[in-house]
Amino acid sequence: MSFIVDYFSIEIFPRFMDLVTAPYYHSELLWITIPLIIVVLLMEFYFGRYNKEELGWNTALGNALILLFVAMDLFRYLHNHSLYKDFFNYIFLNAQGVFIAAIIALEGFWLLFANFFHILPKRLAFFTSASLQINMTAYIAIVLVYSNLELNLATIIAAVILYFILLGFFALIHLIEPKAKEIVGLPKK
Repeated sequence: MSFIVDYFSIEIFPRFMDLVTAPYYHSELLWITIPLIIVVLLMEFYFGRYNKEELGWNTALGNALILLFVAMDLFRYLHNHSLYKDFFNYIFLNAQGVFIAAIIALEGFWLLFANFFHILPKRLAFFTSASLQINMTAYIAIVLVYSNLELNLATIIAAVILYFILLGFFALIHLIEPKAKEIVGLPKK
């Protein structure tokens, strides 16, 4: 039990704080994270207020595009901050960043394709393409690349904890958020 407490206090909590405070210490990532935060807040408030609505295929498709835009920004950032412009030195010296940007791009392309052609079951597609999941994934990738944090088990656990904290926060907000009244006379779906 002592090992778990030590691991949490020495590895996970500091990494959690790195993820949360990265915009403060690396102000250049604010330009891409502020729109992500605004989108998450607006979408969560919207679906909390209109809780009878569900995500649509078109919104799922649009959310997948966010990952592609973020991947392109990550590649831009890595390219602009690389000391070497030749391809092999660039890949070697920025291996983790290139790997993360490539994974985000592949995830974005896969979700774009899957949502466009309705490949996944609707519930799974709407869950994986929900605003919180997409923007949280994008945020973690941005923080890892811009701040050059190491992608390891502690980082993954800290990111999962951050996700569940945000999930709980929005669940509480949805409990107290006023719900939209249904318009009388409209046919119910």
